[in-house]
Amino acid sequence: MKLPKVPLERYFPEYSGGADINKAAKYILWRFMQTNRARLSVYPHLTQATDTTNICLVFATVKETILQNALKDSGIL
Repeated sequence: MKLPKVPLERYFPEYSGGADINKAAKYILWRFMQTNRARLSVYPHLTQATDTTNICLVFATVKETILQNALKDSGIL
């Protein structure tokens, strides 16, 4: 669903940013981070699924992060 067609306020009544995509993204990220009670490392990426170049970058970053964490956990790093 697109924000102009389905207001975010329908699902989050306390949201007050209207149809501004950037405000909506920041709000959703804020809500997500509020649920991270274990304080796990989170690396948010805002992108469009149709932007294949950016999706490739996101996947490469995720793979690198997983590898780094695995190496640290194993004591290699």
